[in-house]
Amino acid sequence: DQVKELLADLHPADIAELCNDLNPEEAKFVYRLLNNETAADVLVEMDEDARKELLDMLLLNQVFNVVNVFLVHLLVNYKLRITTYG
Repeated sequence: DQVKELLADLHPADIAELCNDLNPEEAKFVYRLLNNETAADVLVEMDEDARKELLDMLLLNQVFNVVNVFLVHLLVNYKLRITTYG
């Protein structure tokens, strides 16, 4: 619970940097403590190799949930760009 509270105060880019520096098992532990929205943001910020290792270790269901949130973020950003730059 203490680790989860500490993570809640960090920006996703900082959590991604932490996960990049941890071994895969430790990164998986940290990652599983995150809510889906933060987890998606962390994935975006992680180094490609670290992200691949982490995704290989996660259960398919958890990956599916995170990818759904990530896709929603992409669609919202795309819609905002179209609306803003028309």
